[in-house]
Amino acid sequence: MVTLQLPPLRERREDIPLLVDHLVRRAARECRKTVTGVSEQALEWLRGYHWPGNVRELAHVLERGVALAQQEVLTAEDLPEELRRPGPAAARATPDDRPTLAELKRRYVHRVFEESGGNVSRAAQVLGVDRRSLYRMLQRYGVTPRGGAQE
Repeated sequence: MVTLQLPPLRERREDIPLLVDHLVRRAARECRKTVTGVSEQALEWLRGYHWPGNVRELAHVLERGVALAQQEVLTAEDLPEELRRPGPAAARATPDDRPTLAELKRRYVHRVFEESGGNVSRAAQVLGVDRRSLYRMLQRYGVTPRGGAQE
């Protein structure tokens, strides 16, 4: 008899994308759905969760998501609420799991700009910068204001 010791899923987060791909395809086949994968944000949440139930819990989450999916790609909204809340895994994040300060700033600027409906003045006000500074940030981060400059 051979005993294999597999570390818990939370200790091998690099395996999650491959497992997700396999489990989504299997669930889609079983449910006769055309779901082909998960969004980047959903994958980020899946990688950040602490997975106390290991691979079996991951499989159940994905089966449920595929069964209820309304589109071909599962989004973060298709995941259970507890996966979308920061949990104990956030406290144990390794340096590889942490985005850089520049990446966080890029995401924040992009999010504020999107939440302001693309309104440059409103986004600049929320960010506490002048419009010219915001335009430079948008250019640096590759975000293009829709329809040109908006006030």
